[in-house]
Amino acid sequence: MKLKLTLLALITLISVTDGTGFKDYNTSKLDSTKLTLRINDDIYSKDSITKIIHSTAGSTLDKPLSVKVVYQDNTPVKSTPVYFSVISKQQKSSGTYLTKDTVLTDTNGIAESNVFFGKQKGDYEFSARINNFSGKNDIVYFKVYAREANWVFYLISGLIGGLALF
Repeated sequence: MKLKLTLLALITLISVTDGTGFKDYNTSKLDSTKLTLRINDDIYSKDSITKIIHSTAGSTLDKPLSVKVVYQDNTPVKSTPVYFSVISKQQKSSGTYLTKDTVLTDTNGIAESNVFFGKQKGDYEFSARINNFSGKNDIVYFKVYAREANWVFYLISGLIGGLALF
């Protein structure tokens, strides 16, 4: 009897994880209320919901906005739709956009979208969201400070001007 239960548990685990070490969002046995969305970055804790990024106006981010979807046991979940959106941008900023609005997670549970900034410097906010139907751990935020394209010139001339005063 014990062997039958162990075998049944193993078959259930293989059918949910597809035998590859990740769970599939499209599996009917997956409880979506136990999904968690995280910022995919080693520097940020798994509980952090906001990432601050510095970039330059008129360019793309050095690294795309990246999130990871995991099940309650920290197993990555593939094929989960992640919805990226622009929350706020500069009023006169035309040309700021996400390269992808909806992305399915890969086998590592990761979904990414890059941002192209218009020429307007300032603060921009983006979000990534999943529908886990629990209202918990379903959204993360990215706050981006876009500097003018020639910010290095201003930095160097400020340093030289400061040194000239002494």
